[in-house]
Amino acid sequence: MVAARRSAARIVDTLGASDRFAVLTFDDRIEGPGDLPYGVVAASDRHRYRAVEHLSRADARGGTVLLEPLEQGLR
Repeated sequence: MVAARRSAARIVDTLGASDRFAVLTFDDRIEGPGDLPYGVVAASDRHRYRAVEHLSRADARGGTVLLEPLEQGLR
């Protein structure tokens, strides 16, 4: 889990001001950074910081349900 958090955070850190992104963590529920708007956002310094902060708090909690996160990603 530590390696996954670190990898995801590095990906977010490499984004530039002209990029857009969304970060969601999921297991039996889907969660995003609470203080970012829902969906794809500009990769501003503030948004990237909030996303990395959210990823740093992600922790393994048990089983993973994949259907709902995949459907949400397609939307």
